[in-house]
Amino acid sequence: MNVDLLAAFRKETPSGDDLEDLKHSVRHNIRYLLETRQSREAGNSEILSFNSLYCYGLSTRNLGHGDFQSNRLCREIEKMLSYYEPRLQDVLVEVDKVRERGNRLSIRIEGVLQDEKQQMVPVVFNSVLNLTSSHLSIEESRFA
Repeated sequence: MNVDLLAAFRKETPSGDDLEDLKHSVRHNIRYLLETRQSREAGNSEILSFNSLYCYGLSTRNLGHGDFQSNRLCREIEKMLSYYEPRLQDVLVEVDKVRERGNRLSIRIEGVLQDEKQQMVPVVFNSVLNLTSSHLSIEESRFA
């Protein structure tokens, strides 16, 4: 059984369904990753490795309104997930246009989870990121 340390600290009770617990854990980790912003120095330093916790979170330079920035944001999220959430494989990220009202981004994350029985399970997470407050809502799409 996979142990989610963060869930243990929050004293969450597992559901008993290993696959559902795994999806829940991955969804929460994605949420924390996307709600966190990198330090300004992290983006300017060639010394700091992307793999350090100092660089954990989204870079604010990719949270703009243009198509170019949306593409960069997708690649950045894919790269971060490959390092900070290795349980999610074959990740594809798509970002919808910024909704001018509410200043929000819609982000779709597709990938494959490997459960304890070595079965590959496709998952899709749909999220909305509020660019003003950095609040993120994320849920699993039932239509993977």
